[in-house]
Order: sequence, then C-alpha cells, then structure tokens
Amino acid sequence: EFFFRGFIFGQLRSWLRARAWGPWVAALITGLLFGAAHTGSAAVKYLVPLAFLGFLLCLLRWKTGSLYPGMAMHSVNNSLAFGIDELHWHAGKLIAMALLALAAIAAIAGPVGWRQAAVEPSGTDGAAPPPAPVPATGSAGPRGA
Repeated sequence: EFFFRGFIFGQLRSWLRARAWGPWVAALITGLLFGAAHTGSAAVKYLVPLAFLGFLLCLLRWKTGSLYPGMAMHSVNNSLAFGIDELHWHAGKLIAMALLALAAIAAIAGPVGWRQAAVEPSGTDGAAPPPAPVPATGSAGPRGA
C-alpha cells in the first residue's frame, strides 16, 4: 500500500493535478503496475482482476485520503485468495479469515486513526494552519520607543 497507493499513485496524482481526469489516469496506471507486479506470484488469469483491484484501491485512497481502508481491503482480498487457492477452504472458514484480517487491521490502525483524529480537528484535511498575522510596524515600534 505504501509503495503503490502512497508513493506511485501520489506522485502520478501530483503530476496530473491540473487535469480533472488526473486521479483517474493515475489510478489506472497504478492499477496496471500493481497487476504487473504480481506476475510470477499469481496465475496469469488473475493479473487483470489484480490490476482492477489496484485501480479500486487507488480510488479508495483518493476518496478517503487514507491508506488504512485500502490496507484492510487488500488484507481481506489476500486472506480470501489464500483460503480459496492454497487451503481450499469453504465459506465458513473464508468468512472467519476475512473477519480476522479486518480485526487485525482495526487493532493496529484503529488507535493510530483515533490518535490522528484527536490531533487534527475535522475539516482541516491535514493542512497546516494559516500563518499568524504579522503585526504592522511603525515609528512607535520597539526601537522608536
């Protein structure tokens, strides 16, 4: 998530920020790179769905402004894929694995998110506060007194 949705998607969005369609193109390119990165570790038939997942994870990152929801979604996807392909599990075990993956993400990311929310009041979008106004200087300043 840090590399694809954090770095690559962030850089592409930055380069394409002047265009209304910039985030969509950045998500598409990042998704294709994400799918291609799975060459060798995933069957060829899964590369297009993985690219689509990468695209969706970028949109989630863009709309939420956070990597955490994408981490949770990616974790659930990997849990389900592992359960189906490697362990040949059925629905009950798959649901349990997906819920455990979400619980693990919540246990790790939840306190960080709550702490971050306490530090940044809502509506600030993480932006730095505006600079304090500079007092006007005149002849009655400290030197003139």
